Amino acid sequence: MSEYIVAVKREQRGQVPADWADALEDLDGVTVTKRSGKNRLSVQATPEGIEALRKKLGGFCHIEPVIVHHPIRSR
Repeated sequence: MSEYIVAVKREQRGQVPADWADALEDLDGVTVTKRSGKNRLSVQATPEGIEALRKKLGGFCHIEPVIVHHPIRSR
């Protein structure tokens, strides 16, 4: 599973249902790991799960993979 950030698009914030994030609990291959306010959350998803997530939310959410940068250790 990979980690993704799901955030409601700014122009859509007034139009999404209040329970939009709750609907993700039922998607196979998607696990909500953290909620950050009412417009953003973190999920872990399989490739199939992220495809289902994009179909369900792609019109009103940004869905981006989490990229972690680690400092380079000196030798």
